[in-house]
Amino acid sequence: MNRPERVPYTRLALEATEAAKQAGVGEQFHEAAYRAYWGDGVDLGVVENLKPIAEEVGLDWPTLHKHIEDRTYKEEVEKQYQDALNIGVTGIPAYVIGRFFFVGAQPYDVFKQVAERAITMMEEGEDPGFKS
Repeated sequence: MNRPERVPYTRLALEATEAAKQAGVGEQFHEAAYRAYWGDGVDLGVVENLKPIAEEVGLDWPTLHKHIEDRTYKEEVEKQYQDALNIGVTGIPAYVIGRFFFVGAQPYDVFKQVAERAITMMEEGEDPGFKS
């Protein structure tokens, strides 16, 4: 991992991700941004650093840049943030598997045990869904 020296302000990158979703390339944009940040140490808090990511996934940069400038997806990102707080997210990464919720880097065995428990609940007819 090549994380930047400072923690970037990523709100605008999150808004760009919402724009990418609307354009049908949300997952691709997310993956490219993830690689850029964790693999190449790109500061996603610098708007111009989002341009090569957008171009990589086929987004029109002038259109995306206008969405960022206009804060088109600000309310959606704020709603998602509030929703996360409401279910108890206090940090990243955070995971929900069935009705199980946990925060922070976890060993593989934790994921395996939680997934197995959620599957067992479904097989036994229990509602495995998350309840906030």
